[in-house]
Amino acid sequence: MILIHSSRPSPSAHTYALASGQHANFVMRHAAEKYSKFAYSATFGFCVPTGAYGLQQASPDSTLALSDDAESGNENGNGNHWRVRRVPLDAKIIREEGEGAKGVALYARWDAWKDVDVQTWLVPVTGEVDGSKEGDWHIRIHRITTGRELWTSDGGFSVRAQSSVGSHRRLNGWDEDNDEGLEVRTPEESTGDDAAKEATISALIRSSVGTTGIASISWSPSDASTPPPSAQVIHTAPNSSIMFSHSAIPAIRHHLAPREEPYWLVSGVFALSGKSKEDGWREAWKAGPNLVVPEWLASALSK
Repeated sequence: MILIHSSRPSPSAHTYALASGQHANFVMRHAAEKYSKFAYSATFGFCVPTGAYGLQQASPDSTLALSDDAESGNENGNGNHWRVRRVPLDAKIIREEGEGAKGVALYARWDAWKDVDVQTWLVPVTGEVDGSKEGDWHIRIHRITTGRELWTSDGGFSVRAQSSVGSHRRLNGWDEDNDEGLEVRTPEESTGDDAAKEATISALIRSSVGTTGIASISWSPSDASTPPPSAQVIHTAPNSSIMFSHSAIPAIRHHLAPREEPYWLVSGVFALSGKSKEDGWREAWKAGPNLVVPEWLASALSK
């Protein structure tokens, strides 16, 4: 486990833990969904499934969820049943080597099905990147080998999804006056001078509690054999969150065909606590497309 505290001043400082090898070693309801997540936040808490059907009931925040039973003709791949990591088959801390080296990452491997192997690396982003502060972002790297058709949902931190104007109003679209709402972006929607910085596939949620988002950094193979990812805001079923009666999850979605060679999916997860006019969240969020896997780790992955 790696404990991270943002370098931002309060109330924007976010404290959270990245986790890799933990699991519940006894039988209980929703053990995997509660205790095997990639991250746990002191601000946003986490979600627990309310049912067994669809992403809204699965509420897979801070984890990678997989489905092999999307309904026929459903382009969004909203599978009936979703699996998350339960028991890691292997887990370890990886450290950068060399004098003065400070790089660190978490690794875990798990099997969703007998013919689906998943390896995940969780990497805290150290230092400032184009307006973001240390602790604003962490990077997830997934290596997936699958013998079956799969739909994936890589979920960021869940957050309160009610308007600050009235708790009965669900966040929907963007409210400029109150600087809050939902934002789902694809490269085709990027225009103007900011197109280079904004040209990414991402989902973002900002409410009175804080700001959470996830952005696709890269995927391979990126040729015509693999469709590009999509972004989505998942409105979870009521009372899914342990902290909020209505919550939502930013997510990156992939559709993977069976193949012998592995898929590599890389995303950046973003979060700020609280909400203030001075938190500079927009500039920090724009750093997402410029995130890169640290060179020391990229070298290790290529071996």
